[in-house]
Amino acid sequence: MKLIYADTFSVGAFHETFNASSLLMFAEIYPQIIYRATQSSKQSVEKLVGDLPPNVTYKPIFLLAGLGHWGNFLRYLSSAIWNIFLALFQKHDEILYFNYNSLWATRIVNAIVKIRKTKVVITCHGELEYLQNNIKLNAPAQAGLNLFANCRWDIADGLYFCVLGKSILTNIPQIVEKRHLDKFISYEHSFIPHQLEGKAKKDGKFRIGTVGTIREYKGLDQLLSIGNALKGNPNILFYALGRVTCDPDLLSQANVQFIPGSEKDYVSKEVLNQYIDSMDSLIFTYPTDKYKFTASGALFDAIDREKIILSLHNDYFDGIYERINIGKQFSSLTELIDFLHGNGWEELADIDFKHNKLELSYKSVAQTLNMELKQLKLL
Repeated sequence: MKLIYADTFSVGAFHETFNASSLLMFAEIYPQIIYRATQSSKQSVEKLVGDLPPNVTYKPIFLLAGLGHWGNFLRYLSSAIWNIFLALFQKHDEILYFNYNSLWATRIVNAIVKIRKTKVVITCHGELEYLQNNIKLNAPAQAGLNLFANCRWDIADGLYFCVLGKSILTNIPQIVEKRHLDKFISYEHSFIPHQLEGKAKKDGKFRIGTVGTIREYKGLDQLLSIGNALKGNPNILFYALGRVTCDPDLLSQANVQFIPGSEKDYVSKEVLNQYIDSMDSLIFTYPTDKYKFTASGALFDAIDREKIILSLHNDYFDGIYERINIGKQFSSLTELIDFLHGNGWEELADIDFKHNKLELSYKSVAQTLNMELKQLKLL
């Protein structure tokens, strides 16, 4: 059976780690894959994977996109149109996999699958967090999102929704209507392990950093609290590694260093990895009530670069720590700060980075997903 891997939303480096690893994962499972994506997204994927596997054939799509409100509108609109087009012309010997859920198209795609009796899988990312937190989206997106909580919505027999982790699947009953639960499946977010060429320099300083776009809802307050608390410790240097969308003066005042230029534009993968490689540890201060329905690509970047992970508890991270040893978790920000002040990292057990990367690799995840797809007759 052939798989159509449809990335109808990504432009450039958007979700590049997930896009690349999930494409390789499906290439391990299906004998033939048609890869639909924009040229810029494909180029970002190829930077991570090299040449595409021999069983993957690329066919381009074109998205209307730009800056600002109208640019986003055109991107969402053209993505929805592509989803509908691909569902309409899908062949019956094909599985259609969307790696991103275009909420504008969800209702129409469901109707098409119901009428044509085809098989489609759609991956959900952060949109389920919006449903949990009652965050309002634009009208067509909100209408699509509300379907998951609508007991009268009838999901087509051949349509399934996928979340990126068993911990997320476990939380789905909190927000999704009971009759829809059997339409959700999961596979673990994976990544492509890389061989590292060097380690962080040893100069008596302990360098810690956060990875990911710096936004208020992703732990800005916690980040500033840590920076202020560590101001008097000359042996610890604290970095924010990623796009800075907040006022950069807030970081400077808290003695939090950041990549030059990141307050103006996104940081390239190459530059980001250079900074990550200079760190001894990476910390994740996402609030404990977050990441119930979202995987963390930044966490996998940190594991790939073989860094000690220090994080607060949340459902997604707890699930990863239960599988492998990647560092240490804390119940509160105060506990994390006390650990840093006390040089607690010196007492952490040795971390088997090679084992961790193998366990979370796309090849390992493919083995588990293969069995589930067979049970659902999607393979």
